Amino acid sequence: MMDKKDLKIDFGCGIDKAPGHVGVDICPNSQADVIHNLEETPYPFDDNSAVEIHSDHNIEHLSDLDIFLKEVHRIGEPGAILTIKFPHYSRSWFSTQHKRAYGIRLFNDYKKEFEVKSIKFKYKHYTWRSWFWPFCVVVDFFANLSPRFC
Repeated sequence: MMDKKDLKIDFGCGIDKAPGHVGVDICPNSQADVIHNLEETPYPFDDNSAVEIHSDHNIEHLSDLDIFLKEVHRIGEPGAILTIKFPHYSRSWFSTQHKRAYGIRLFNDYKKEFEVKSIKFKYKHYTWRSWFWPFCVVVDFFANLSPRFC
């Protein structure tokens, strides 16, 4: 088990590990400090050891979200910050590697374990040169007014 003061973890870091975080990934060619399959428990971290946990476009690749969230809950200290980024379910099926799709109401089933302080919707892959850029800007604006729009 890994023990470290003010531990910050980036699960599924790939080749873009969050600065100042311990990277965890299944791929040995990643920037991971710890090679671990997130489908297997327990994760190699002590209980209540992390102050921040980051997961960027990773949960859609897991077979069972409950396993991941139970481990995150176990590893995070009380009040730890959890940031999860994932593709909206309407776009999640563009990759054959995606096993599940999620929407903005993902945490409705986990209210006992997690206090959701904010949810932000944003199209990740667009530029001002894209033909659909104006559409994305409008969707981002309305989606962030209220989760009901998603």
